[in-house]
Amino acid sequence: MIFIKELLPNPSGDDTQNEWIRLINTGESDFIPSGLSLIDAGGKTFSLNSISAISPGETIELKRTLTGIALNNDGDIVSLKNQQGETLDQLSYASGVVEGEIVTAESFIEEPPSRDSLGASALGFGRIDYQPTLMPILVGILIAIVSGAIVWFMVKRDNL
Repeated sequence: MIFIKELLPNPSGDDTQNEWIRLINTGESDFIPSGLSLIDAGGKTFSLNSISAISPGETIELKRTLTGIALNNDGDIVSLKNQQGETLDQLSYASGVVEGEIVTAESFIEEPPSRDSLGASALGFGRIDYQPTLMPILVGILIAIVSGAIVWFMVKRDNL
C-alpha cells in the first residue's frame, strides 16, 4: 500500500523550488499508483499516472515543480485519493511549522522531535498544532465568567 509519509511545506530558501511531498510503499510488492491523485485543501490535483512502479519500502519525493501543489505555510491538507474520489490517506498540519521542518505522518515517526519548548513539540496525528500563548485559555475563562453572570442575573430577576 502507498501512503503519504512526509511533507516539507516551509523549506529553507525558495518554496517553489524546494517544497515536496514524500510517498512510501509499505507493501511487499511493487505498487503502480496509476489512477491515484494527490489533492491539497485548495483542490489542486496531481495525477500519479506518470509515476512508475514504487518498490517495496521505497520512498519517492515529489517536488512542487512536478506536482504544482503549493503547501501553505499556515496549514494545509494533502490527500491521496483513488479514481472514485475516496480518500486512501491524508496528512495535515496547522500553522507553526518552522522553516526547514518536515511534517511526518504519525505512523512514520521513529523518534519524537526534540525542541526547546514543550509547546513547540506538541505533535499528533501528523499535525504540528500548538498555541504559543495563553490566549485560548483566557478567552475560555472570560466566556465562563460572562455566562455565569448572565445566568445569575436571570435567576435573580426571576426571583424578584
